[in-house]
Amino acid sequence: MLRPVQSSLGQSNLFAMRIPGFGPMESVCGRFTKRMKGSGMRWDKDNAEAMMALGSIYYSGQWERYWKQYRKAA
Repeated sequence: MLRPVQSSLGQSNLFAMRIPGFGPMESVCGRFTKRMKGSGMRWDKDNAEAMMALGSIYYSGQWERYWKQYRKAA
C-alpha cells in the first residue's frame, strides 16, 4: 500500500527558508518522465534510472560540475 511521503521540514518551514517547496521539483520530474514515455520508446529499469539520474543532475544546474568530476575520476 502506498502512503504519502511526509517531509520532516514541513511546508511552513520551507516557506520560512524561502525554498519554493516540492511543486516545481514534481513538475520537472513529471515532464521528464512524460518525455521518456514517448511513442515507441522502451526502457529497461537500469537505463531508465540512469536517465532519470542524469536528468536530475541537468535540471538541478549541476551538469558541468558532475562531468568535471566524472572526467577526473576516469
